[in-house]
Amino acid sequence: MRGTGGVAGTVNSNAASVTTAACEPPPANPAQLSISISCNGSNPEVFFRFTDWSTNEDGFWLDVNTQPWTGPTAPSPWGVKTITSTLAQKVAVGLPKRTFTWNNAVSTNTAGPLDLGGDVDGVTPGAQLTPAKSTKYYWRVKAFNASRQSEHVYPASGTIAPGAYFETLSCTPNYDLSARIVPNSWNKQIFDVGETATLKVEITNLQTSTAASAPSKLYFFPDGVGLPVCKNLVDGTLDPTSSPATGVPKDATGIANQSYDVLPIPVADPLVPGSGTRTIDVEFIVSNTPTSLTGYAYVVPSCSFLPDIGIDPNFFNNQSFGFTYIVGSDGFFETQGGDVGAVGNVSVAVKSSGLGLYQSDYVIAADDIEDEVVSKKGWMLENYNKKFVPTGGLYELFDKKFKGGATSTCSFTLSTAINYCSGNLTFNTSDSAPIGDHVYFVEGNLRIKKNFELNAASTMVFLVNGNVTVDLRENGTGPFVNRVDGIYIVKGVFYDSDVADAGIATPADALTLNGALYAENLAGGLNLKRYFTGPYNATNAPNRFVWDPKYIIKLTDLIGIKSIQWREVAP
Repeated sequence: MRGTGGVAGTVNSNAASVTTAACEPPPANPAQLSISISCNGSNPEVFFRFTDWSTNEDGFWLDVNTQPWTGPTAPSPWGVKTITSTLAQKVAVGLPKRTFTWNNAVSTNTAGPLDLGGDVDGVTPGAQLTPAKSTKYYWRVKAFNASRQSEHVYPASGTIAPGAYFETLSCTPNYDLSARIVPNSWNKQIFDVGETATLKVEITNLQTSTAASAPSKLYFFPDGVGLPVCKNLVDGTLDPTSSPATGVPKDATGIANQSYDVLPIPVADPLVPGSGTRTIDVEFIVSNTPTSLTGYAYVVPSCSFLPDIGIDPNFFNNQSFGFTYIVGSDGFFETQGGDVGAVGNVSVAVKSSGLGLYQSDYVIAADDIEDEVVSKKGWMLENYNKKFVPTGGLYELFDKKFKGGATSTCSFTLSTAINYCSGNLTFNTSDSAPIGDHVYFVEGNLRIKKNFELNAASTMVFLVNGNVTVDLRENGTGPFVNRVDGIYIVKGVFYDSDVADAGIATPADALTLNGALYAENLAGGLNLKRYFTGPYNATNAPNRFVWDPKYIIKLTDLIGIKSIQWREVAP
């Protein structure tokens, strides 16, 4: 018998066959998203640019939407451009930058068809395949391959919606606007404070085309502050030195009203540059303080400080040359009951005789007397070069004869008739004017900080070796100092204000000096700074000098020498 060593027959297997696919990672996110905005003729154009950091993408989807992105699929609809990748582009990681030009002109882009596919605008019905004018768009990019996708990347290179938007240009036909202040069109160039200035600005369309300019704005900057600086576009981006104005143009007093509408300017003859013009009447209030200023006109296309490159390609002629003008305190001084004399000249800015006001009731004597200066009696001694006082001046005359017997003090509590202060003397707001008849020698400067009012029976003669300054206001902000009494013999300069901007509002704020004033400084013994900030410069004097003979009578009694006479004599 024969045995077997195994089982004879057929064996069936139920094992499954499994084929596994290679696991492909998603493409890397694109990066460095940027755009350039320009015009192609009269149509807007957008140049998209981003860097490809992937080696396994089949292409990119570039999405454009007029609505801000809220998620991967919203809001809908949006336009999309498929930008495919060649093998060479996959290999060149990070280089070159991938680009797409979106416009409605013939494309030189090798990445495929020009137009976006679909509807980029969720409001306007139908497909908008080319960029609209003056429209905001949001955009994003993502890479894809057959099985995977990168994240959406929003400008600037982030993955959080909605990202930054861009705005296309209006791309209206080119024109070149220029601004020019018309010569001799201003009402004047020397103004009183707060007056109104008027002038004309000519706006010219210099472009040689038949297209009229768009409605624009003319701004006038009376003080040259806040001028816009517009530069030509360079390589599709604004010159970094370009900047808008610092604010809405204001007149010189701070009122923001210096903008004017400029209607479209047609071109009369397209073969003649500058054949289309418009003239704008400009009106503004000059400064409330005496100064010298320069104003400029600036025409701003499309009412924007940074106009489209397709509108005005030459911004350098949009600003006019400057109009320089002077703001002064066109006023006058008034003297009642006495004479006026000067070694140099006597001048005022307003002729006051028609108002019944005069620079002197009697004699005016000077080397030069301007036409506006008037004597009530008509006694005008021009080219007068004779001596007004004894050699050395009044201060030296009295100083040598009488100061030696004076009582030394620098206060206004006076016990003797003749007093002497070896330094500066100040009449403070806490002081009181002395009672009685006094002479006060001041070796330094005299400053009066409030009204110096003497009673009817008192007199004061100040003989000051330095300057005399009457403050404009008590303590700088208090009531105006509007009255000083006495005779002031000043070897230096008499100032009617302690500040340069000595504006006063009403005639009650004017300074009245009751007595007499003599200032010896040949370089300008009187420095009168007060002026009216309102309309009173032409009708009222900010300084009035009223002659009072009681001071001379008391002075001769006081110093005891009858041979010194103060009288009017024939020259």
